[in-house]
Amino acid sequence: MSTTANATPLEILHLEQFKQHIPGYKDMDMKTFEALANMGGLQVSTLFELAIANKSGWLHESQLGRDLADGSDAKYITCRTHSSGACYGARISNLHNKRGDLRVQVLCPKGDHTGTNKFYWFIIPYKEYQHIETSTGNLEIPFLKDGTPNRQSKNKSTGLNLWIYEVPDFERMAHSTSDLESQKRTPTAKNFFW
Repeated sequence: MSTTANATPLEILHLEQFKQHIPGYKDMDMKTFEALANMGGLQVSTLFELAIANKSGWLHESQLGRDLADGSDAKYITCRTHSSGACYGARISNLHNKRGDLRVQVLCPKGDHTGTNKFYWFIIPYKEYQHIETSTGNLEIPFLKDGTPNRQSKNKSTGLNLWIYEVPDFERMAHSTSDLESQKRTPTAKNFFW
């Protein structure tokens, strides 16, 4: 899928948050890398998956319904206004074929009281969305219209407050799991859990 011109700046903001975790990033020619990113010539979603795999040690197995060997799926999303301007939030869609935890990076371009382009990370257990069976079903991480996290609101489709699954940073999102017994890690992975 190609990146539309208006999505490229947002994708670059996402990329800036995890690019140092992409395998071989330090050896890449930065001028070429940045030029490709600015043209929309990078598949940021695949780079996101690879960065998580590299940082965590999970094997990258991009297959139907999962991106990593533990069965989890990696998603980066940007907040937007929807419902005719009544709501603002980060919508996680295309969940009907997922079978594991969701590793989610959220960009809120409005920021909050600390500034613009604020990022948040989540690890959402499969049990919290497994009932979603159609391609139109989704989860919503709610924000107030000014960009402040709405940590008290519950998801309309699940009755769940997804903010309880927030983790402090990319590293914790990559390493965390809701099922420590089903670990499939590469031999070089660090044993790091929060």
